[in-house]
Amino acid sequence: MSFKTENAFIDATYHQAGRRARSITQGKPSPLRQSTSLEQLEENEQPVSSISDSSPRTAIDVQNLLAAIHKLQTWYKIQDISWIPDINDNENDDVKELKNAPGKPPKLQEQAPPVFRKALDALASFCVSREDEVVAVGLEAWHAKKTNQDWVRLLIATDDGVEDESKQQLRLIWKSIKDIASSFNGRSASSTEESKDSVEEFWQDTQELIGNFTILCLSFSFERWKKEINSDISLLLAVPLDGFAKSHPFRTVRENIQNLYAVYTSPKAKIGKPHTEDKKKWRQFVSCLAETQESIEIFMSSDPFIGPESHVYAHYFPSMKSYVKKVPAYLDMVQHLQMAACSSECKGLLKRPFSLYALPAMSNTARDVPHTAKDWQCLLEKAASIERDKYELDPDVIARGTEYMAQEPVARDLPVHCELKLVLEAMQRPKAVYAYIGMSKLSCYGCYKFLDALNNIYGTKFGTRGCTMKARHPWQFPPGLLFGKQVADQTYRSLAWSWIRGYHGYRPKCRHFQLGSVHSVPSVATGDVPTSSNPTTIKRKEGESHWFNGSFACSVSKGLRRVSSLLVSRRDSV
Repeated sequence: MSFKTENAFIDATYHQAGRRARSITQGKPSPLRQSTSLEQLEENEQPVSSISDSSPRTAIDVQNLLAAIHKLQTWYKIQDISWIPDINDNENDDVKELKNAPGKPPKLQEQAPPVFRKALDALASFCVSREDEVVAVGLEAWHAKKTNQDWVRLLIATDDGVEDESKQQLRLIWKSIKDIASSFNGRSASSTEESKDSVEEFWQDTQELIGNFTILCLSFSFERWKKEINSDISLLLAVPLDGFAKSHPFRTVRENIQNLYAVYTSPKAKIGKPHTEDKKKWRQFVSCLAETQESIEIFMSSDPFIGPESHVYAHYFPSMKSYVKKVPAYLDMVQHLQMAACSSECKGLLKRPFSLYALPAMSNTARDVPHTAKDWQCLLEKAASIERDKYELDPDVIARGTEYMAQEPVARDLPVHCELKLVLEAMQRPKAVYAYIGMSKLSCYGCYKFLDALNNIYGTKFGTRGCTMKARHPWQFPPGLLFGKQVADQTYRSLAWSWIRGYHGYRPKCRHFQLGSVHSVPSVATGDVPTSSNPTTIKRKEGESHWFNGSFACSVSKGLRRVSSLLVSRRDSV
């Protein structure tokens, strides 16, 4: 018996689900789970010369563009491109058309409680077992009809395979959270008329649970925290204290961080990392860290990087704000997990029995990747083709950039990033997996744009805690999506649209000036420049920058019109 509705997308989804069910019963892999090879994706590739701004872009285009952005960001050391407009705020006609096709399915993903979002991020951060590893954690909750029992499954993924110690750490942390929640919920359910001894016994047991839980989290991440403390300690100590009063909060922050360095993180530390069994020294460490956390909160509450003293910090330590936030970050995450354990919103989830599923590695080998400077130039020209009427390449800047990009080869082994693997897994369980994905780091620019396009096409609400605005490569477009071509096309256009406005290898086109015609006077197109009163820097050639705003463009246009009118009147008088 076939099921049909008036919505073609839902019909296709039900058809796909039926194929998947039949495949499971026959022992065959799911059609949605089958990986589309890069060779199959490359069948739709077209020569650059034949591509128009309306031609659909493919997954290979997305991967190669991200490789180019990654190389150029590395070369120019772009630290902050957050001013680049987002595709949701300024959409062109192509993206608007894509958003309306195909139809959107019902909203099937569950929304995680707000307090649990930070807890998922903390879970991912405390499971990082290797340097520069990125961990993603998802949550699946469902009701088993056969056993009439509610279950929870934790999904963990990395860009590669998940290490055994990361799995074990996640199990221990979740069990500890459940124990803390059980302790609080058990007391709240008991009678309010309790003896003083029972109350003291409860708090002693609870403090013991929280203490052991804190040690479990901080001991696993101590080396990463130590590296972050030592990274810029010299810059912090270089800030002179002469201009600060004795009661200034910065003095307290500097003293506390210097004490942490001397006792726990320096090469000649007095204590170093305490042993797991030495709970007394761990309590001392947590106490010092909590004191530092409090002093930093007092310091940051005074907005120190806005007032007249901000130039002192900027001169000696430009990135002090991000540094002081990293010092108590792991203690903050422990507290987020404790809040989730005691929260009424998470009470039902933490009562359920749980299991753990680690997603396997998912990667592919690229057949054709850019090699020469000409290959990279063609790739940048393809990106500019979506705004062919507005932007053109700056030959000098592009030549230097492509020469650098061709010096080192591009990685051929392309993994699917961890948050995107969780999304693919969630597409198999749309009624159970929470849409929020916990991350140990901010998502890269490619994953952020992919999730945005996926949500627009499918009508889902997948998301992470934020984006670094930097491309990370190697990066593979997730294979096997039902509407993968539409998602790839919109992801590419969103990436290219933002990049050509941020990279100074592209320059806006100007209309040609024709003598004797008032209407042919060169002017700045309103779609190419910001109209706000705040000037926006638009980088052009290396070592040169220009700024435009609406009033400046208007005055230039009026002045040129006056000159043109004067020339016309002189010609007529002659």
